[in-house]
Amino acid sequence: MNWTLFSLHFRQDFDGGYRYLDRFGEFLLAAESSLDFIPTDAKPTGGKLEIPESGISVEIDAMELKMTQDRPDDRGTRFAYLCGAVSELARQYFEPQRITRNGAMSKWIESYPSEEAALDASLALTQALRPDLDKAINMTPLFSVWHRSFESGSWELRIQTQLGSFEFTNQRRIAGIHDSASQKKKVERFNKKASRVPNEFRHCLILDIDLMEFDPAEESSVQGHFGELEKYEKAILSKLSIGRASNK
Repeated sequence: MNWTLFSLHFRQDFDGGYRYLDRFGEFLLAAESSLDFIPTDAKPTGGKLEIPESGISVEIDAMELKMTQDRPDDRGTRFAYLCGAVSELARQYFEPQRITRNGAMSKWIESYPSEEAALDASLALTQALRPDLDKAINMTPLFSVWHRSFESGSWELRIQTQLGSFEFTNQRRIAGIHDSASQKKKVERFNKKASRVPNEFRHCLILDIDLMEFDPAEESSVQGHFGELEKYEKAILSKLSIGRASNK
């Protein structure tokens, strides 16, 4: 079993970020000019940005920042940097009173040619966790999912497996005849996002590795948080894999 890195996720919760309502426009302009994001939605209730050709998206409001990258091609090095940079912009413009939680999660996938093969793999992966249970209840197991939570001080680590089936669509945009050069450039970038859509993942086993820190210290580094996540990934993947984990 060789797990493939499918997506990365970051979440930051904060208290007192109400200046979002006053300064969100400045935040968007800074993210667009300094970090190459494209704003896609701007409302008093929340805003969205993307770097579509890299599969990176952002959602932010007065209470939380959420970022995702699908299929990172550099093991998430750039994503970790951007999470830190966007977090710093949010601090600069929204001036939250404190950060209440940082969370970084990696999602790994092992694909199978059929639903039956994925079900069998889920049972094999968790066989050691249910010794003799099948015989005790006298029923045939269909599939199995697994969840564990751990804690150390302000840190909490959650690990879970689940089954998934994906049907992908490839949506492309068309530039209008009278669109400006900048508008046509944005359409071109969004179409690069469409080219990233995979077609090999259909029936899958999914592994989530989610590392959270509650009430992080003021000097805590977002990139350092991702570094901690990577340490746990290596330990977990070595226990739940046959062979090496892949980041194709």
